[in-house]
Amino acid sequence: MNWSVLYRGDRIELYYKEKSRGSYKLLKKPYCDICSSPLANGSTCSWTHTHPTFAKRIYAMGYYKPTNSYRRSGEADVLSQHIYYAKRNIWKGEPLGLAIAECIKNRYPELLKFDFLVAIPRYKTEYHEDEDSGEPFNPTDILAKWINHGTGIPIITPLEKTREQKMKELSLLERKQKARGLYQYVPSPVKDKSILLIDDVSTSSSTIDECAKILVRNGGARKVCGFVCGKNDPD
Repeated sequence: MNWSVLYRGDRIELYYKEKSRGSYKLLKKPYCDICSSPLANGSTCSWTHTHPTFAKRIYAMGYYKPTNSYRRSGEADVLSQHIYYAKRNIWKGEPLGLAIAECIKNRYPELLKFDFLVAIPRYKTEYHEDEDSGEPFNPTDILAKWINHGTGIPIITPLEKTREQKMKELSLLERKQKARGLYQYVPSPVKDKSILLIDDVSTSSSTIDECAKILVRNGGARKVCGFVCGKNDPD
């Protein structure tokens, strides 16, 4: 393990081989208690079409800014940078997963009682290729691995993706429509269990909610929530 992380209340400090590598800015109130979207005030947002139906809540470590956005602004958004580069190199998912584990332990300890972690699956043609080794990988599998390392919550794989489908550039309504039937259940011991779905970014909540629906309806899961590295503002 090359990375270590330290929870500081409003941020997660990052160290690579004991040298400081900046920090992740954590989510700050006010934000929606259901989908983690930013709010002007109150506890739930007005974007009811982004709210999950089957996932009880979607937790987020911080806010995600698309690559071009933070490059234009000149801001040192370490979280968004790491989310981007974790799709290029397997080892770059390590600090993100460890940081989520620290958030769970220090901000959301109720999640430590969950029975299983489930990484959102990709279709076989959607796997990324490590720029160094050429090894194909799913970035969310790497996140789940390091969250498991930090929390001890077991990982299971009760879902498969049925086809290739990109959500980028789609409207919120299109995302919900395209998510239907995109995943299928693989028999697993999820009946009456609590499941924490893991993904890198959430915009419309469609992917997590579709997976939660399958786990609840087909597998009999008792409770499903999601946890993402970054929440993308749906506005």
